[in-house]
Parts: sequence; C-alpha cells; structure tokens
Amino acid sequence: MNPSFQDTIEVSTARLRATGLLPQIAVVLGTGWGPLAERVQGAIDIPYRDLPAFPVLGVGGHAGQVRLGQLGGRSVAVLAGRKHAYETGEPDGMKGAIRTLAALGVKVLVQTNASGSMEPAMRPGELMLVTDQAKLIRMNISDMRVIGRNSAGVRLFDVGKSEHVVGAARIEAEDEVVSEVGEAETPPPE
Repeated sequence: MNPSFQDTIEVSTARLRATGLLPQIAVVLGTGWGPLAERVQGAIDIPYRDLPAFPVLGVGGHAGQVRLGQLGGRSVAVLAGRKHAYETGEPDGMKGAIRTLAALGVKVLVQTNASGSMEPAMRPGELMLVTDQAKLIRMNISDMRVIGRNSAGVRLFDVGKSEHVVGAARIEAEDEVVSEVGEAETPPPE
C-alpha cells in the first residue's frame, strides 16, 4: 500500500523532529547559494532520500539535503536544493518539503535563487531582495514536446514550438519605475 501525501509529511516531520533541532526559519538554497549551508553551526544533515515528502532532485549542483543547525544565532533548516518546474512540468515539486517545514513549526521561509535584474546598476552576483516578480514568458510545459534529457536526466523541451507571451510588467525600485514592458505576443522562432 502506498502512503498518502499526508503520511509522507508526517514521517518526514517526525524524522526531522527526532534531531531535537526545531527551526523557526527555513532557507531554500537556489543556484549559487550552496556555500551558505557551510556556515550553519552544529549542523545535522538529513538527505532528501530519507524524507519521503521531499523530492528526488535531477539538477546537478543541488546537494539534496536538509541541514539543521544555527545560523546567525537562529535555529534554521537549510534546504540544499529544490525541484524545478522544468524538470517535471509541474510547479509543485517542493510542496511536500514546504508542508513538512510548516508542520515542523517553521514560521519564516526564505527562498533564494540566481536571478537577473533589468536595473543597469545591478552587477552579476550582487545581492538583492526580490519583493515581486514579473513573469514575462508564459509557456504551458505540459503542451511542450520533450526533445531529450541532459546529462543529469532532466527533460529538455522544444521551446521553439511554444507560444511566447510577454505580459505587462511594471518594475519599481524605491517608488520609481525603472522598467516597463507592455503586452506583446511573439511568434515562435523559425
């Protein structure tokens, strides 16, 4: 008999709780953020494979473990790696992990990533706080044709056959509009 989604959350929560470390803050590490996990003091590592509500990762560079410990004097859970929507075609790859963290008592979730900016003053690698997002490209992944897999086994999609839609976006910094993108449709590349 397969366990239910709720069962996997309960088992994962119990395994994390058994460490005796009960974090109030969780940080999900994105690309380039791995070194932050090395700063956690008194660390206890639990691989995702030992937590049934957590995903199996397919992208290289993601350790696939929860590191519990202290960071900046706070009890934290650092998730080294996440499941991406482009791997599965579904946006809920971290749902079980996030629900487990909530059941564990985490009150603050910080998600990191490698992202760009339309602000010319921002240099690559510079820290920024993203308070909103402008989703400029919308693709229905389930309608896209898989054309192969990379060396890590992640599905590669033929994006040339998709409709690209650029939505309206208004990006503001300190109450000043720094960029606006209007509504436009572009045909797929030929």
